[in-house]
Amino acid sequence: MQRSITLLVVLMLSAVQFSRPQQDPCAMKFGMNFIYLSYWNREMPFVDLMKLSSLWVTQNSSFVAGGTNRFDTAVRDSIPADENGYPLQLPYSVAGQETTQIVLALLASQQNALYPAGEYLCLYEGDGTITFTGDASVVSQTPGRIVLNVVPSNAGIMLRITRSTFGNHVRNVRMLMPGTESTYLTQPFNSAFLAKIAPFPVLRFMWWQFVTDGNETVWQNRKKMNYYTQGSYFTNSSRPSGVAYEYLVHLGNQLNKDIWVCVPHTADSAYVAEMAQFFKTNLNPNRKIYLEFSNEAWNYIYRVHQWVNQNGPSHLNHPQKTAFFVKRTFDIWSSVFGAEMSSRVVRVAACQLTLPWVGQQMMAYLGQGGADAIAPAAYYILRPENYDTLEAKGASATKDDVARMIRSHFPVLGGMMADHQAVADQYGLRLVFYEGGGEIRPRNANDPSTQAIYAFQTDTAAYNVHQEWFRTIRAVSDPELFVYFHLASRANDRNEGFGALESIFQPTSQKYQVLLDNTCGSSTGVPLAVELTRFTAAVHGTRTVRLNWMTAGEVNNAGFEVERMSYDRTPERNALWDRIGSVEGHGTTDSAHEYMFLDTGADLDRRNVYRLKQIDRDGGFTHSHQIAVEGNAAPANFSLRQNYPNPFNPSTTITYSIPADGHVQLTVYDLLGREVERIVDRGHDAGTFSVNFSGSHLSSGLYTAVLKSGASFRTVTMLLLK
Repeated sequence: MQRSITLLVVLMLSAVQFSRPQQDPCAMKFGMNFIYLSYWNREMPFVDLMKLSSLWVTQNSSFVAGGTNRFDTAVRDSIPADENGYPLQLPYSVAGQETTQIVLALLASQQNALYPAGEYLCLYEGDGTITFTGDASVVSQTPGRIVLNVVPSNAGIMLRITRSTFGNHVRNVRMLMPGTESTYLTQPFNSAFLAKIAPFPVLRFMWWQFVTDGNETVWQNRKKMNYYTQGSYFTNSSRPSGVAYEYLVHLGNQLNKDIWVCVPHTADSAYVAEMAQFFKTNLNPNRKIYLEFSNEAWNYIYRVHQWVNQNGPSHLNHPQKTAFFVKRTFDIWSSVFGAEMSSRVVRVAACQLTLPWVGQQMMAYLGQGGADAIAPAAYYILRPENYDTLEAKGASATKDDVARMIRSHFPVLGGMMADHQAVADQYGLRLVFYEGGGEIRPRNANDPSTQAIYAFQTDTAAYNVHQEWFRTIRAVSDPELFVYFHLASRANDRNEGFGALESIFQPTSQKYQVLLDNTCGSSTGVPLAVELTRFTAAVHGTRTVRLNWMTAGEVNNAGFEVERMSYDRTPERNALWDRIGSVEGHGTTDSAHEYMFLDTGADLDRRNVYRLKQIDRDGGFTHSHQIAVEGNAAPANFSLRQNYPNPFNPSTTITYSIPADGHVQLTVYDLLGREVERIVDRGHDAGTFSVNFSGSHLSSGLYTAVLKSGASFRTVTMLLLK
């Protein structure tokens, strides 16, 4: 990500005296931005790696002697594809090429071997051939199903479709992480990703949406969930560039988070209205939406800057042209949300940190009541003279030099923050930061001083500088929200060194820890209504599923609605939840309570997934995790599946199969072999079952689940990360 800083303004400002009363540290919440989705993305939000794949790379179908045989022949748009981007026929003849063409997708590249190893599963529909090179090798395959052994490196995985039959072309390709085949449809998100974002109450999706350089104009042409990649890529074609909005809503609803969305600047009025209706209908009404027009229209490096300049009223200056489109966006959303607008949507006027005049001009156009919040960024920086000094030092430059130079700018940056607060006060606005953190990147990646910048990124110096930056902000302003940019990326990268982590599989880091240490209270700011400690499902008889769950305590709990999703129905019903019953809650209580529900209407020839919708007495609700029942067919083998999610915090689901009736024990032990909890200890019918295990009372570490029945036993190792 690139940022343009107006440094002339910095030179004109003097140090500010911090005279504003010190803000309550808990008043400034911390949210989280995500980096754009790509095959080198280290946030890896999806368990299906195809959702993070590159755009198709086209290649010769066979080696051509004497030819150039380029890695990418760049004729992707010349190969006919279906509505989800899958080529209709391969190999395909393209005029001017050395031979017929095939396609390749890059997956999990540049991860430094930090993504999970193990048995991956490639699923697909249609008739064709898929091959793999790089980190993946084929273990076994049958039509539509390829089992792979993955040994992570920095190379990643290369998936090639070398043959695809016209009329039954290869489509719906999925590349599933270990242990996710039974859950990826209902839980598309990686458990490690979910754990890392859990502490943050607001999630911002600007780079997932790719709005600054995107191309979406018509609602019907937006990215759909079934498109072959959800990658946020620049494209000159008509193919969509962002992430399907359904995933934004799914994540917000699942984690009970407020979300921050950006409206594409190229979107026509009908698109903006449809987008508003989509979020109004699908997002939990108790969660807020931070609404922003595009992103950084002031920044000339992005297409949105030129678009605003060309399409805005000619008599307005650029910030006011931006405000013209901001108002249009707010007005359309208000017409859709009606009376709910003020309670559900925060209208954000985003402006420029280093030039407060931009925000002043925007608000002069929008006027009193024209927005709810003003939002500059909140980055600390190195200035050109700092780079000059570092490069003069060369290899002798240190991380402490970097830290000292950063701190020297805090008074001037603090003065800018005070100016933004003044605009907020003048117009009765909240002050929020759409992005922030450290914009500390090498100017010349080959210069020896670069090692000092990279060392700073992972040192305690970064922790301390962040703390001082947050204190500076609180001393001169009263911000409500600081949305950090971003969750994870390579620290030693010139373009991506913003990340709090280097990988979501990294336990913690200096920058991530300082965010946790400045995050007060629960991740949602709302006390949990119910602490669910157990949720199990088991088949009884030929048409009944018995659900049992237990709570450790309840607050304002009106009760539970039981919801079921059955698979292998008609495709349009496969992703829909049915309400099948309800159970009354116990209001507010510190006591444990057990609940039971019998589903007598389940079709046990199909896979059934269940969840609980816990409803507060004030109408708010949250959903539990999901558990699955596989159906009537007795399993052939005694087995214990890897728990999911794993790593987990605090709960995980354990699934096991019993081929014959008998007494069954399922017990969890710690590393010293001490029994932690006996989850199951009873006579058992044959079948496949799922139980929930909560580690809320345990410390982080490795635990072993042991399944025993007669002389048979199976074990899995589980990792609890808090």
